[in-house]
Amino acid sequence: MGESPQEILNRQLVHSSDILIGIFWTRLGTPTGREASRTVEEIQEFRQQRKPVLLYFSSVPVVPSHLDPEQYRKLTEFKRECRQQGIVFDYESVDDLKELVRRHLLATVRRLTPRSS
Repeated sequence: MGESPQEILNRQLVHSSDILIGIFWTRLGTPTGREASRTVEEIQEFRQQRKPVLLYFSSVPVVPSHLDPEQYRKLTEFKRECRQQGIVFDYESVDDLKELVRRHLLATVRRLTPRSS
């Protein structure tokens, strides 16, 4: 009470998590009042806390009649912003996504895990 649903999610999930993996296709999501979508707000929270963020964008073709043009425009704009920060990866299939996430997650966990002497 007194907090927005997104603030509660941020406190319960974002603040207690170590790595964020975001997967997008054609939509960015619902605005929160602070950010373009809930997902964007979570990503920004992670970035502010200097936690690893891995973002994957599908390049799988979509049927144009199933596309929400405004959502796709917002997603494309967000992707362009994130690409400048070097945290964006494209995938062409589910197998491609699995391999990218596996490889990137392993590298990220290794980087975060203190080495024993």
